[in-house]
Amino acid sequence: MAVPKVTSILLVILTTLTLLNFLLKYYTYFVLIVASSKSPTTVSTEPAPEQTTIPHPHELFVPLLTFIPSKSTVLAYPWVILTCSFVEETFIGLFVSIIGFFYLGKYLENAWSSPLEFLKFVMFNIIVTNVSLYLYYTVKSWLVTSEDVPVVLSSMGIIMGFIVAIKQRIPNHFFILFKGNLRIKVKYLPFIIIVLSLVLTMLNSEYYITYLMSSYGFIVSWFYLRFIKTSLNEGQSYLIPFTSAVPPEKQKEDYDESKPETQFALHTFFPYPLSSIVQLVSSIVYSLAVKYHIISHHPISSNLGEEQFNSKLFTVSSLKGVKDVGILNISKVFQWFNSGDNNRGINNSMDKRRKLALKEIDH
Repeated sequence: MAVPKVTSILLVILTTLTLLNFLLKYYTYFVLIVASSKSPTTVSTEPAPEQTTIPHPHELFVPLLTFIPSKSTVLAYPWVILTCSFVEETFIGLFVSIIGFFYLGKYLENAWSSPLEFLKFVMFNIIVTNVSLYLYYTVKSWLVTSEDVPVVLSSMGIIMGFIVAIKQRIPNHFFILFKGNLRIKVKYLPFIIIVLSLVLTMLNSEYYITYLMSSYGFIVSWFYLRFIKTSLNEGQSYLIPFTSAVPPEKQKEDYDESKPETQFALHTFFPYPLSSIVQLVSSIVYSLAVKYHIISHHPISSNLGEEQFNSKLFTVSSLKGVKDVGILNISKVFQWFNSGDNNRGINNSMDKRRKLALKEIDH
């Protein structure tokens, strides 16, 4: 399957900006080396000034591509809010990002069937995540002035958003990595990434920005998919029914794990017993937000599309088999079943086909 347009553009931007950042860093590094190697020709009796050490290229940053929160003039270069998410510091990070963009981005863009919606999701995730990081460090600088602020650059926020979006579509599946040698539940993958980045932060403080970007990317992408994305322009599998023909009184249970609202709830990303705490807090916050009309109740679209996602590197596999997936508003689904118009239409169509078949047999 060919790589979709938006995913291809993202891959080109990621590779180009990362290589450009690498070249500019090492160009600056060599310029500093040449400048420091030029010793003064005149002899002076005054003591020589203390020579400053030349920073390693890894310690340099390109202000036209990345920014340092609370220190860089972002208003002078507003595009860095976008470009910093397409810059990787190491070739390992670039390789992981390319793999993530290629497989996850290709799957989502094909599944949503709308490049514009996919691009809006990526742009919203990048802008809100990076602006939140900038505000976080700005406020923190007012309280703590001696802390070194890291450079904001990584595509971890985008990749985390892709994983959250995939969890929305196939929550009861496994990521099968390396031909079945490693199996990870899709719904726990964001939590695992955040925990791993936190562990790396404890070992090396340079990974703190990765931890923040993965955490912010998780929250921002979940909020967008849960409360902002309203269009149902996704490629649906017509072999899978929209919802099960269950009476309304059976559907109106307090808690039903088969409902998309429940499968994409915030607490489902966390293992027990942490999920119970998150569920308690998030339920209270959600109820208050709906009560005071801060947000509106918005059912979630979710369906299965794993056939587009399989590859030699990794694939997905259902935990509970193919099951009914609800993608419509529950109240509208009740009205749809109560009316019975669609069922009558299907029965009439089948009757016509039977009559035509009988006529052909008689002739």
